[in-house]
Formats: sequence, C-alpha cells, structure tokens
Amino acid sequence: MLHYAAMINHEEFVRQVLTTQNIGEINKAVRQKTSQGNAPYRLSNSDKIRNELAWVEKQNTCYHLRTPPYVAIFYMSEGRPGADKECETLSKAFSELGMIPFVARDPNEEDVYRVIRFCQHRHVSALIVAIMCHGDCGVLKLRDKEMQIHNVVQQMNSTELLRIPKVSF
Repeated sequence: MLHYAAMINHEEFVRQVLTTQNIGEINKAVRQKTSQGNAPYRLSNSDKIRNELAWVEKQNTCYHLRTPPYVAIFYMSEGRPGADKECETLSKAFSELGMIPFVARDPNEEDVYRVIRFCQHRHVSALIVAIMCHGDCGVLKLRDKEMQIHNVVQQMNSTELLRIPKVSF
C-alpha cells in the first residue's frame, strides 16, 4: 500500500502509514522494494513524499523519527548585521539533513507561539526551534516586546508535544 500511495503521490495516506503503524511495520514497508528494485521513495515525484520516505529509511537512532523534524527558525535582523546570512547558512544546514525549515524574519511573540501551536495539531516526530536575536538573562528581544525563554519552553512542553524530542536554541 505504501508503494502505491507513493506512486500516486497520496501525501495524506503516506503520512497515515508513517504515523499509525508500529516501528517494525514502518521499517519493513519503507525498505521493501518492488520487483523492479524500487523503494517507495523512488516511486513518487512529490518532493515532500520523497523527502519523508527517504528520511524514515535512514533512521537508526534511539528516537525513531517517522517524519523529518519540524524546524522553525526565527531571527531578528534589526541591529544584527549578517543576520540574513546567518539564517541562510542555518537553513541550508537543515535542508542538507533533509529538513525544510520554516523561517520568520523579525517575528513578534505571537508568531513564535503560533508555530508551536501549529505543531501541536500535526503529526510531528520532533520539533526544533531556533530563535536568533539579542537578549538578556532568560529574555529574548523580539519585534514587539521582550519574551521570556521559559514561556517558549513551557509552550513546547505542552501535552500534545510531550512525547516527542524537542530542541530549542
């Protein structure tokens, strides 16, 4: 079924397979080859499906990530020469690891919380949040006001995201 879903680019069904089966079944389905020797990720012409299936096929870690981590990069450009280049370099590094980052330039506090809430209602295997800005002892200086770092961590540790690995920096 996974091969067929990949071949017809049925993104939702592929995601269902990757999030509802046990790890052994997922590994078997993702690594199984057709009679022509093709793994599911080679059958799709959807970059999103190909990236997710290729990512799952490479997983051999203690956290079995069924989909690439959701990556959010927030950065302030005001008063930070080189901030755009810094963000571009970080985005490129994540992309080379098979993760497509969401990027927000000059965010306000609500922008950060909106992205985290978005992840709470999706099948996210892991969450990486990078906030690059000026700050002071536990405080981030965003566009609209200062934001407490512990508030970001608290939001990331909400019930819906409790069982997934998270990284914030």
